[in-house]
Amino acid sequence: STGVEAKAGFAPNELCSLLLQAAHIPRALFFDLDGISDRSTSLPHMLPSEQAFAAGRSALGIDNKDGVVVYDGNGLFSAARVWWLLDGAGKTRT
Repeated sequence: STGVEAKAGFAPNELCSLLLQAAHIPRALFFDLDGISDRSTSLPHMLPSEQAFAAGRSALGIDNKDGVVVYDGNGLFSAARVWWLLDGAGKTRT
């Protein structure tokens, strides 16, 4: 299985980076909900197009057959949102 660390930008990027470094599981991939989202709207974390999501997932090295464990350290929705995206794409076991 692949570990995926989820993050959404509710704090300045510098602060998010520091928080992630402090609580990061070694070798876990970083899934940036701000980076893999619909950039044609000013609303945060909107569902990306199928092509944009596939490109983001591929850039992380997540293959269609991979099992994925998703977690976040914020206690917010980040891990659930990444799970929902992966499950909705029907591409991985999460």
